[in-house]
Amino acid sequence: MESELEEVNEVNCPDLATFFAHVLSQRLKTILSRGLDRSYIYHEELTSQPKGRIDFAASAKRQTWVTGKMHCGYSELSHDVPHNRIIKATLRLLYREAKVKLEVKRTLHDQLKLFSEVRDIRVTPRSFQRIQLHRNNREYKFILHICELIHASLLPEHDSEGRRKFRRIEENHKVMPNIFEKFVLEFARRHLQEAKSTGERIYWLADYHKASSASLMPTMNTDVTIEWKSGRKLILDCKYYKEAFTSRSYNEDDDAVQRFKTNNLYQIFAYIANKRPEPGWEKVEGMLLYPTTRKNFSESMTLQGGNHLQICSINLSQDWEGIEQELQAILNQEI
Repeated sequence: MESELEEVNEVNCPDLATFFAHVLSQRLKTILSRGLDRSYIYHEELTSQPKGRIDFAASAKRQTWVTGKMHCGYSELSHDVPHNRIIKATLRLLYREAKVKLEVKRTLHDQLKLFSEVRDIRVTPRSFQRIQLHRNNREYKFILHICELIHASLLPEHDSEGRRKFRRIEENHKVMPNIFEKFVLEFARRHLQEAKSTGERIYWLADYHKASSASLMPTMNTDVTIEWKSGRKLILDCKYYKEAFTSRSYNEDDDAVQRFKTNNLYQIFAYIANKRPEPGWEKVEGMLLYPTTRKNFSESMTLQGGNHLQICSINLSQDWEGIEQELQAILNQEI
């Protein structure tokens, strides 16, 4: 995937639709070279050439033998499976997009031909929830994530020619927080070779008086948990907000006072408080990481119990080299 993404730049992909089309078509090449995934699909039909299992009850109810036919049910190996339907619908959507470059459209057209046995469907958010992948077709997982991102980036309204409009991805406040979290996690995995970086579930440390109480407690899932071989441990929570601060004026004549968001602080404190009793985690650090809003900031403090907390930002509007350098410094900075 890395070699494919290296080809995507402002020259080749001047707009979001072309970018999506390029990435999807490139990623599909591997799957198409192996052949589309197939599965057994169950069919029922009234036929004069019985096959599979004959449904005698249904045939007798309608006395179909009078016309020389029987109700039959049979399974057939087919490419017409839900994940292929989603991919076909996404390819067709991008192919119809006027902004997609002609050479990319040619690739999409050639790939669409290979989905001739697959039905056309209307993709909704529930379409992705129904997908069940297994070990033999797990390579579909990333492609379906791309398809979901493409459909999530469509605006509800259409243009003057009836086509769906693409929104700027950074304006999609449902998608971008997840992208920001995954980016930081994958960055840590790739660049912190001497550390283990994962997303982790933290459990509440409590003595429950009723068995039902534990199941009612909300889960605590970290965005990034990093364990260095040196013994340093960090819980990092990514916050993709337009504003990192809240502003409030206590008197009409006073300027607005800026404060960090209370809920974010409570959340990272809960992570630290419930993790530090574990052996080896006594000095676990916490970090809240925001994208830059107006200016960069970096604050640090020591909480009660001796745990360090950093609240800082990263400028995502700079070149990739600058983002890499800045994020490396943030992750490796010890208080």
